[in-house]
Amino acid sequence: MNYSHPLRCGFVLLIALMSVSMGYAAQTQSSFAEDVEKRVMMLTNALRKEQGLQPLQAEGRLTDAARYFAGYVAKTDKLEHDADGSTPAERAKTHGYSYCIIAENLASEYSSAGFTPERLATNFVDGWSKSPTHRANMLEPEITQIGVGIAAGPQSGEYYAVQVFGRPMSQMVRFRVTNRSAETIRYEYRKRTVALPPKQIRSHESCVAGELKFDWPRQQQPSAVRPKDGDRFTIVDAAKGTYRLIQE
Repeated sequence: MNYSHPLRCGFVLLIALMSVSMGYAAQTQSSFAEDVEKRVMMLTNALRKEQGLQPLQAEGRLTDAARYFAGYVAKTDKLEHDADGSTPAERAKTHGYSYCIIAENLASEYSSAGFTPERLATNFVDGWSKSPTHRANMLEPEITQIGVGIAAGPQSGEYYAVQVFGRPMSQMVRFRVTNRSAETIRYEYRKRTVALPPKQIRSHESCVAGELKFDWPRQQQPSAVRPKDGDRFTIVDAAKGTYRLIQE
């Protein structure tokens, strides 16, 4: 075979040019998607800041789950949370995320004229913020982490977005209550009432924090605290048959 044949050289050159062109297009599309993802997270945190909430931190495993699912719904045009036969929680787990809380937002946008990264990100976040359920996910006080995925659909100007929100198992709230008084004390935590006998200890674990409300005996006014991870509370006798809560 004569590799110097003009037609052969032309054929090889054509393949090389096509490969370079396709690679550049893929790189450009990837850069565009990553830019939109960053802007979506920035706008989401700006919305949370307006409501006095802590910003969400980008989490790699949630990002992987979001990008995977964005690619799936873009390919299939199935904008449903179970489009691939799994749930948001199952997808997070598959990508290695051990969760306490998982929530997910989906959206699609189309324009025959295309989008800038700024406009596409703004459209997605504005749309979610106007929907009560999607807005509630973005403004959930107990979530701490986020992953965002953006994927292009089969037709030009069509894009799909996935937000995955999470609170990892490592941020579970753990605390305990010790009753050193001489009487059984009742308290409520996350709508569950506990009767704690004298000299007993009760430990609690919760993915979502809540108020710890004490219903003191003999007309003593109820009191409430909001436990943080690692807190230790002790009930002790006080003067004239009343009780006091000590936070160690």
